[in-house]
Amino acid sequence: HREELKSSKLLVDRAKLLLGAAKNEALPRIDVTFRYTANGLGANADLAFDQLTANDFEDWFAGIEFEWPLGNRARRSAVHRWRLEEAKAMAAVQDAIEGVSAQVLFNTGALETNLVKIEALTEGLRASQDRVEATVARAENRSPGQVDQELRAYIAVAGSGENLLRVLVDYNMALIDLEWAKGTLLQYNSVILAD
Repeated sequence: HREELKSSKLLVDRAKLLLGAAKNEALPRIDVTFRYTANGLGANADLAFDQLTANDFEDWFAGIEFEWPLGNRARRSAVHRWRLEEAKAMAAVQDAIEGVSAQVLFNTGALETNLVKIEALTEGLRASQDRVEATVARAENRSPGQVDQELRAYIAVAGSGENLLRVLVDYNMALIDLEWAKGTLLQYNSVILAD
């Protein structure tokens, strides 16, 4: 779906087309010509038209023309040039494919890494919340040490939540990068462009 891949493939098609044209130009040429003419040679337009429709004066011509250029260096060099252009365009397509593949693999790895981080941080957040609940449940009195312990537990929950949100943002950014690398970002977001 990437535009640079499509344009690279169009360059290959163009090079193939021009290579075929150059090969045709390098071939010997033979032209066959056939011509029939009916003439009207009357003294006035009416007599001329009568002679034309009666086919009184006909001309027939047939000819064959053959051309084989000696050396033919210019045309052979054009064939060689377009072969090189085709190879260059194919190499550009291969480079573009490899580049897109590398981007997709990299972004897929980042997506998987962030997914593992999300799972771990979600478990950590649950553990911190359980710690807060346990600390609040066993608090019989509100001593300064007990309040400090509760505050530390709440700070741990906030830190775990912040880390989880950061990783969720990274995950979504990696998802966007992956869809962009595949060339399907608009389709992924259900965006349709009208012509």
